This record gives sequence, C-alpha cells and structure tokens, in this order.
Amino acid sequence: MKIGFSTLALIRQERPLVHAITNFVTANFCADVLLAAGASPMMADSPQEAADATKCADALYLNIGTIDPSGLDAMLISGRAAKERHIPVVFDPVGVGATSARQEAAAKIIREVRPDVVKGNLAEMLFLSGISGVPGRGVDAGKIDLEQSLIVDGLRRFASEHQLIAIATGKRDFITDGASTAVIFNDCPMLENITGTGCALGALCAACAIQKETLFASQFSAVIAMGVAGEIACRSLPNANACGTFKVKLLDAIGNLTDRDLQIRGKYEFLA
Repeated sequence: MKIGFSTLALIRQERPLVHAITNFVTANFCADVLLAAGASPMMADSPQEAADATKCADALYLNIGTIDPSGLDAMLISGRAAKERHIPVVFDPVGVGATSARQEAAAKIIREVRPDVVKGNLAEMLFLSGISGVPGRGVDAGKIDLEQSLIVDGLRRFASEHQLIAIATGKRDFITDGASTAVIFNDCPMLENITGTGCALGALCAACAIQKETLFASQFSAVIAMGVAGEIACRSLPNANACGTFKVKLLDAIGNLTDRDLQIRGKYEFLA
C-alpha cells in the first residue's frame, strides 16, 4: 500500500478549529501542539455550550483522562453534534482498563458517538479489543509481551466491529481500519517522560482527520509526525534527563515538520 503525505500542508492551509474536550492535566500541552501544527484549539467542556462549540468546529477530540459526569455529558452532546455535522471525531480512552467508571464512559462514547478514530496506548486498545490479561497501571501501558499477530488480530477485530480506525501507541505504533494495517517504528523514549504526549497525539489526530476522505492516510501521517518530531527533538538534548528541554524542542519540531520529513523519516511496514 502506498501512502501520499499531504496532511501537514493541508492543516497549515486550512487552519482547522479542533474542539477538544480533554483532561485538565494535559489540556495546555494539547493546545500547544495543535497551534504548533497549524491548527486552532477550542476547549469548551461545559455541557451548556458543548453543542454550540462543536457546531463551530472542523473536528472533535474527546479524552476521558479526568472524566466526571459533567465532562461525559459534554462529550456525548458534542459527539452527537459532530455526527449531525459530519465532522470527524477522535476518541482517546485514557486509562480505560483502570476503573469501572472509565470502562462505562468509554463504552457509552463508542456506542452513542460512534467515533471515526479511537487512539490509545497499547494496553488501552487491547483492553477495548477484548484481550484479557493485559497489564497496565492507571494510564501507563506497562510492559506488554504479546506476539504481534495477536495484537494485530485484536485491533483489526475492534476496528471492523465498530467501523473505525484503531491506533495503538507504544515502542511500535499500530494503525488499522480492519483491512489495511501498518506498524510504525518511529520512536523516542523521551516521549514517555513528559506528561501529555499521548493526549497531544490524539489532538493532532483530530486536526489531521479533516482529510476525512482519506482518513487512514491522515491518521497514519499524524502518528508518524509525533514519532518523527520526537526523534528530531531527542537529537540535540544535553543529556537523557532533559525533560523540560525535550518538551520545548518537541513543540519546535512539530512547528517545523513538513510532509516531506514524514516521507523521508517515516519508518513503517504494511502488514498482510
């Protein structure tokens, strides 16, 4: 399968408005990444304005990292408004396996909103795929020692059942729509050492999803973009513990990233 990289240029041309109902721990970083990529963030998380805010947006990003009843109501209201307007919805099931409240919230969002994309870390996505015995601590994936074929089968099954694109991130990133499947090898260990890189990737996926007619390609580009930006940011760090420096350099790298960079630096394989 051949992928053409054109998503980043489109974002900078169109400057899409992404309505992000995300968690308070990472909201600022998500907004910074959206701005660096060329998009415009809006974060209206009150149920009273959720529908109106979504009516102004080009894409919707939902993240249950710090879910509460009011936030869930806002997500469901926004999700319905997004579907009425046919704008893309990206859902991040943060820590879904950690508590029953998160499991119920994720199930309700997937059932009632029918997101176009579900992106989580590998533990979260395997939990949603019904694979038992997956480790995970809170929102951390933990160490997962599963054969790639079992991971891919579970993700494909989940994507096909819900008619969406499933993205699972980790040292290797997986993306599938149930038919086409790729594994992406771009990685930087420092991405795990600062708060919010996974949430920020979800926001970036939403911005990229404005290319809805080629949604798989746009999400593929988003995942590679975060990995490549991480690798670029890591190259000039003064030491392995320079987390603050890395965060700034990551934003710089995203701001300067081009589709040509993705084409040249992307490391991936399409699976049969």
